[in-house]
Amino acid sequence: MPPTGLSARHGRRHEGAAVMPSRRRPALHAPLRAAAVLLILATGIVMPAAVRAQPLDPWGEGRQWLSFRAGYAKSTVKESADGNVGAGFGFTRMGRGLWSVGGFAHIELLGSFAGSAEIEIPATLEIARHAAGKSNLRPYLGFGGGAFFHKFYRTGADAADMRPGFYFLGGVNTTISDRSLLGFDIRMVFQGSASSENPVFPNSREDAVHWSAKLNYSRVE
Repeated sequence: MPPTGLSARHGRRHEGAAVMPSRRRPALHAPLRAAAVLLILATGIVMPAAVRAQPLDPWGEGRQWLSFRAGYAKSTVKESADGNVGAGFGFTRMGRGLWSVGGFAHIELLGSFAGSAEIEIPATLEIARHAAGKSNLRPYLGFGGGAFFHKFYRTGADAADMRPGFYFLGGVNTTISDRSLLGFDIRMVFQGSASSENPVFPNSREDAVHWSAKLNYSRVE
């Protein structure tokens, strides 16, 4: 029996569906999607790491240094004792044009005879100019001033006074890690009101010159 109209139409539809091309996506799309996801993830991880890896410039404007110093200190007053040790700490902030301002406090054992000692505790402010360049070794020069608490101890005529003073400084710093500097500097201090009739540490002059040479460690923020 020949097919009815309805069955014929169904047959044609069935035949038409059988010959329609498949709409399934090629199997290649899945690996491409996976690769794209991995690329996005890798970009999100590597980019921040690269930003963090950028080197810090300790001499950049606004950088702050917390420094600790220790080394040699001496008075050059005639017949003064041999030089001894000194240590201190301070804060430095870098400004424009490689200029810096800082404040320091030290304690210096300028000399000793037997049990007698000459001690000084300066609190000072200073300005310095650091050399430009791409080298990690940067010299600098500067000057400063402040108050110098001075004391004779165990001399039989102990006395203490506050002396005004100023100083010149020169030194060099170098990076030892991303946020650390190691340096060396020399300071020459000129003081007024320094005359003394102390039997162990006399000074017939109104002024005095002290100097120091110290190693310096700085932490940069």
